[in-house]
Amino acid sequence: MTSIIESHAPLFGRNSRAFLRPRQSIVEAALANSFIFLHKEERDFILDQSEYVTLSHKEVLLAEGFHNESMYIVTEGEFRVEQAKGPVGGTFYRLELARLRPGAVFGEMSFLNKDGASATISAVGESEVLLVKSSVITALIDTIVGFDGRFYKSLAVMLSRRSIGAGSLQI
Repeated sequence: MTSIIESHAPLFGRNSRAFLRPRQSIVEAALANSFIFLHKEERDFILDQSEYVTLSHKEVLLAEGFHNESMYIVTEGEFRVEQAKGPVGGTFYRLELARLRPGAVFGEMSFLNKDGASATISAVGESEVLLVKSSVITALIDTIVGFDGRFYKSLAVMLSRRSIGAGSLQI
């Protein structure tokens, strides 16, 4: 006969729901706060169809100028946002613009305008993101009437909040 502890041991492993709950609640809150006009079922679909990516210290997730078709949500750790500047004395340097912590959403600008990333994003220590591929968003746009309006309206509000928070002039 198997004891209760032995039969329930897998529940406490790395892939158990109990272990994933804090990470999942960060992602669910980030999706709800950033994509405020989406229905819960749409946000759940995005979450279910996305993947977690772990990066080591100083590993680059997005390189400035490179094409990006994904959006990201920081789930663990911290990411550095840097841009190339210069030259100063003939030498280019990198300017740190921000730090992204759990719950931060990024990658939406290059996702929207299909241009290269405007900054380099790299991990500070071991860090993790939820990667939301454009194909997931496209599938929802193609199958759910009104999703595109709710999605792009949510992005507009998110970007407006970010620009106001960065001290931009609001007219």
